[in-house]
Amino acid sequence: LKPTLLKRLMQQTSPACLVLDGGLGTSVTLQDEEERWDSPRLMADPRVRKEIKRVHRKFLESGVDILTTNTFQMCVSGYSLDKATGKYDLRDTFASDNFAEFSLEGIAVANEAIDEFMAGKNETVQRPLIALSVATFISVASLDRPSTANRLPQEGIPDLRLPGYGFEDHLIKSYLRARLDNKMLVEAAKSGVAVIAIETVGDLLEVQIICEVLAEKADTLREGKLSTWIALTCRDETFLDTGDTVAEAVALMAQSEFVTGIGINCTEPEYILPLIGTIRKVLAEKCVEEKIIVIYPNSGEIYCGEIDDEDVVDSWKKPKELQGWHFEEAAVEWVKAGAGVVGGCCRITDVDITNFKKRLLDLV
Repeated sequence: LKPTLLKRLMQQTSPACLVLDGGLGTSVTLQDEEERWDSPRLMADPRVRKEIKRVHRKFLESGVDILTTNTFQMCVSGYSLDKATGKYDLRDTFASDNFAEFSLEGIAVANEAIDEFMAGKNETVQRPLIALSVATFISVASLDRPSTANRLPQEGIPDLRLPGYGFEDHLIKSYLRARLDNKMLVEAAKSGVAVIAIETVGDLLEVQIICEVLAEKADTLREGKLSTWIALTCRDETFLDTGDTVAEAVALMAQSEFVTGIGINCTEPEYILPLIGTIRKVLAEKCVEEKIIVIYPNSGEIYCGEIDDEDVVDSWKKPKELQGWHFEEAAVEWVKAGAGVVGGCCRITDVDITNFKKRLLDLV
């Protein structure tokens, strides 16, 4: 049987595209800069749970086909950087039970929002799919992460664009095995999750390790009819964050039968069309054109932290070349170029998704 994501996409009329939500974290932050939104606090603070569900509802009302869980940011403590070697030492172990607890709670909040949204809807309205957000190792380790394309460099923080960002591969694999624990995947599938979305991958070594771990989970993925996608974060139209080429990463994913979709996220929108071209070229060369192209870039704004600048709004600065740029217009072009799932990342709001959905319906 085909995974749920593929079946849903095949049901779409022309243009065949599923609409993904936008930037959950920055949508919450836009409401209250003091409010934390990382997933562990969902367990302890009912205010945060209520706010996450409110943002989910806003995206559902905008017409999304896929809703992403608030499970990306699960911080892991216990690392120290040896600046002489550029390597990190592990001081702690990964707890599968903790990851599973937070993941299932995030899924529960998404389901609550969908249940409320679907109440009273006509039977012909399809229930939105749930994508379980899974962060890369570098995104969750409690350390000063290197600069990425939409973050300004910070003084005194090393910019370690190395394979694995300086981590040994067994540490990355240990994290991914814990994050994708078999028992959690089984419960996720029972709870309505259709897609495991591994996001913001900026390193070729981690792409390779993700593919290896997904192969280890093959039976669980098949039994749960779980689709997967891996979304890359790119510094430009050619290179990943660490400097490896996008084409190399796509080739690795193309060869994995357990990767349903190949994506780009948290990347500046100006690079998306050439990146789609690269993905399509590699998929054609590998004769695996059935894989879905998943696109959800950021708004192109630069994260500036606490910099005091009149051009900085809520810690974000919009480059002059993006003045007058509209997400929905660009997103339609990505669909025309071959993207099968389209949404947004940082600073893409429910209003942007609503406008895109309207433009997409006009194409039918």
